[in-house]
Amino acid sequence: PAARSRGGGAAEAAGGGGGKKGAAGKQTEGWAKDDEVTQCFLTGVKFTLVQRKHHCRYCGQIVCADVSKKTAKVPGRGVSEAVRVCDVCYEQLERGDPVCIAKQVAKLRSESETARQQAAKELANWASMDPQFADKGIVHAFEALRAPELLTELLQTATPDTQAGVAKLLSAMLGYDEYRELLHEERELLDAILALVRSGGTESKVSAMSALASLTASKSGRSEVRRAKGLVIVLDVLLNTSHEPLQEATCLVLANLCEDPTGDWKQLQQNGAVFSVAHMLGSASASLQEAALTLLAMLCSHKECREQAADSGVATSLTPLLGSTKPDVQRAALALAQQLCAFGRAADALLEAGAASPLAAMLLSPGTGSSEVVAAVLECLSRLADSGLTQAQRAVRNVGAVPHLIQLMSHQDGRISRFATSLVSSLCPGDVQNAEQLFESGGLVLLSEQLDSGDERAQLQALSALSQLSAEPVQAHAIVENGCLTSTLQLLEHPNQELRAYAAITFGNLCSAGALTPAQLQHPSVLPHLVAMLSSSNALAKGPAAAAIASMANQPSLRQSLHELGGLPGLAALLELDVETSYHAVQAIAQF
Repeated sequence: PAARSRGGGAAEAAGGGGGKKGAAGKQTEGWAKDDEVTQCFLTGVKFTLVQRKHHCRYCGQIVCADVSKKTAKVPGRGVSEAVRVCDVCYEQLERGDPVCIAKQVAKLRSESETARQQAAKELANWASMDPQFADKGIVHAFEALRAPELLTELLQTATPDTQAGVAKLLSAMLGYDEYRELLHEERELLDAILALVRSGGTESKVSAMSALASLTASKSGRSEVRRAKGLVIVLDVLLNTSHEPLQEATCLVLANLCEDPTGDWKQLQQNGAVFSVAHMLGSASASLQEAALTLLAMLCSHKECREQAADSGVATSLTPLLGSTKPDVQRAALALAQQLCAFGRAADALLEAGAASPLAAMLLSPGTGSSEVVAAVLECLSRLADSGLTQAQRAVRNVGAVPHLIQLMSHQDGRISRFATSLVSSLCPGDVQNAEQLFESGGLVLLSEQLDSGDERAQLQALSALSQLSAEPVQAHAIVENGCLTSTLQLLEHPNQELRAYAAITFGNLCSAGALTPAQLQHPSVLPHLVAMLSSSNALAKGPAAAAIASMANQPSLRQSLHELGGLPGLAALLELDVETSYHAVQAIAQF
């Protein structure tokens, strides 16, 4: 029977008889040997006199009849007609898969470490480059070939080079949900990966840590790692390695673990991980920079970690990364800066390190497109301006960012428009060049439009900016010239108390700066507002109104108009108020 099997196999290999000897020899190259195989490659069933052996013409493995009933055309075999193939290879040939799974698994099962490494590399390359690798048929094939058990065994017993190759394959496989579910059923696999992380060679550790990074991308994977006490092992690697690829993979794992609302971050903070990760920002590797920045940003969402980050001097390393030409690095740096700017001491350190300049430059970068990124940049600049106005003004001035800020004032995203308006109102007053950019870019026209919009939020933003800009005489005149006066006067009696207060400050500044001409003060639309302000519930408006009346009451015709509007009793009522207000009232009454 054995002889018949061998003869039959050879005949089938030749395409059903009639094939040339040379062609048959080529077709059978790399096939499993009959005398070395005692059970089916796919099912594990033992061969007997009844259960015969059959070679799959694609993978070359010996299988039983139950899983080799189909035929298919096999490319590159020297025959054109369909030949016998196993069920796994039949499905692969139908799909047109680029790699023969069964053949590679057979190499992994072999005793040759070289063959094992070649197979692991072949499968890892396929898995990392082709989403088709996650096809349910391929996943089923790996399950049928008992790959999870095989990979676990290789991690435990193979040579370091093979272990590294297998770990890299697992890293690629675990990037797909379908394989995470399959490999989750192999209980010893995670222990084998962690053992390799703890005591493997450097390359094996890198590959094993990468596998953990893929595993912890899912919530269930993170739970598994915690149950296996994996955090302690990973943290130990972080604190004791200087190998950059291993540092990068470790940061990825820890960042994944910190996504959940657990105490993992606390364990990292207590062991000084912030200092170790901050040191990695000085690396020349962009991928390590990104991984370290991402982990630090997650850790620094907690006050205790922000304090450690400030102590580590991270601002000095972070600032140049905010201007990185690598978009991913720059975005990760921005995320960290956003966390640090919320902490006074860290914000001061960032300002001292010059972080305002690259942040301001990001506003002008074409890559700063998404609303989330723009809002984050504006938030950071606002917080830095609170820490040091002069430095922030200089940074915005040097890159010419004011015109862009003015455009953002009308952005449809409320966060962006609020931040932009706030920055304009804080960065332009007191800075001649920024103020000039504001005027030249039509910023005051936009503020005037916001005053007339009827939207309380927009009006409040505009008045907040104008109340500060109007403190400078030159800017006060420009505000009046751009048509903001009438709207400001109308808002003095607005039901919203905050709006009334900002309107009063703005109007008072305009009067004090002499920005209102006699003709404007005497205009019929202004006089009633002035008199009404004397008895207004808005205390901040009374002094500026009295000062304005004092400046015009020397004209008999205006005194008569003011008297008829009830101005004199209103002025008299101010004599009992604060010194500054009563002073202006005395000046006005003296004219009468």
